[in-house]
Amino acid sequence: MYDNKKIIYIYGASGAGSTTLGENISKKSNGDFYDTDIYFWKHYENHQQRMDEMICDIKKCKKDLIIITGSFWNWKCDYKWLIDHIDYYIRVMLDPEIRMQRLEQREKDRYGSRIEIGGDLYEINKKRMEWAREYDNGGLDMRSLKSNIYFENMYKINPIIVNSINTVDENTSSIIKILGE
Repeated sequence: MYDNKKIIYIYGASGAGSTTLGENISKKSNGDFYDTDIYFWKHYENHQQRMDEMICDIKKCKKDLIIITGSFWNWKCDYKWLIDHIDYYIRVMLDPEIRMQRLEQREKDRYGSRIEIGGDLYEINKKRMEWAREYDNGGLDMRSLKSNIYFENMYKINPIIVNSINTVDENTSSIIKILGE
């Protein structure tokens, strides 16, 4: 444990529910929440800067529970400090068809007609959906089930597997019990 803190890392496919689960655990346990997407887009071109800033923010955290969501495995930077301090790894799984339906609905809710044919985000969203669809069959060069398993094996991680077909509250309760909160 990092200075008597617990750090959990929740990851999985885009649209599987890792961020939602992390936010919910944070609210119910008064933990501090960090989402890798925020750091990724903030420092898109600088892999090390995004990891350095996230670790710096985590080190400044005053709370006893730190929740990290998203994916940093393929950031091509030094994240060994973080790996060495994570207490629980939680991989969120969801049937690909349900996951893609949820992801498509989420994007419609966020962007509306902008992602429809003729919209300014149509092409970007189309590519994002194609990328997200590849999670279950993709290789090590991308965010994929294969790369998650690869890194779990490389770092000798035995993750807790959560299926987000369960409700967020059910999964949150299960994780909080494991954490001993």
